[in-house]
Amino acid sequence: MLSGIPRLLCHKRRPLKSKAARSPVAKITYTRAPSVAIVEAERPVSSMTSKLPSRIGKLGTSPVQRMDPLDASKQYTSRFSSVAPVVAVDPNIHNPSGPAVIATNFEGAVDATNHLIALGHRRIAFIGGRDDLISAHVRREAFEQTMSSVGIPLIPDLMRKGEFTTESGIEAAKELFSIDQPPTAIFAANDQSAIGVIKVAEAAGIRIPEDLSLVGFDNIPEAAYHDLTTIDQFVDQLGYVGTVMLVKLIKGIPLDNELETINTKLVIRGSSKSLTKRETGNKTGFMSSVKGTQRR
Repeated sequence: MLSGIPRLLCHKRRPLKSKAARSPVAKITYTRAPSVAIVEAERPVSSMTSKLPSRIGKLGTSPVQRMDPLDASKQYTSRFSSVAPVVAVDPNIHNPSGPAVIATNFEGAVDATNHLIALGHRRIAFIGGRDDLISAHVRREAFEQTMSSVGIPLIPDLMRKGEFTTESGIEAAKELFSIDQPPTAIFAANDQSAIGVIKVAEAAGIRIPEDLSLVGFDNIPEAAYHDLTTIDQFVDQLGYVGTVMLVKLIKGIPLDNELETINTKLVIRGSSKSLTKRETGNKTGFMSSVKGTQRR
């Protein structure tokens, strides 16, 4: 069981900052553990409560080993039981048993897939995420259900595993571009994977979006630099809302809702484009450029 230190439990792979950092909690500590990170209210301001000490002890946590999402869920509920206020941010479980704030991963992935379908794409590839993360499973499930709902068959050659890293995106892109009928569009389950696709496309002379449309997920700062169409899950807002919830609990104020949801949003940039007859007709040149690059 944790000590009586108020904590935000955070599952994001990058720091919560901006609004969260300017919230009533004076400092947020972040740790990049493989499966679970903890964000802790380290020093409360005087307006929080006079009963808390002026400085709360520093966070100490060991990395959590990668595991099946169900096992991760069990560990989450057992490891993070606490007599102190705890708020989970994007926890790696389907149904948090305590105060939490989550993003609409499923709806976001549906929006990304529908965007590509609306542009006329049918050979849409999917690059997934880590097997031990529920968010990865949810985004894949949303992609598969959306494709099936409009009668587009799921093609095994177009489904690729990933690790939510640029390196895994690179490997998946090389595989996708080497098949006889490569995709006209790719939905990468996170922006880092999408950036890997961009690197391979550039090396192969594949134009984005003229030859290939690409959509990511997360809207990390690098996404705007790459002009990447993506899904924004408002990480700063997740952190801000979680912090506000934690401060209320510290003050003894009841929460209006124990589960807060932040809606995702499709951000359309220059990496996605309508599939035209002219571009479809260029498929032979597209395939030749990819295979020629791989031979070098």
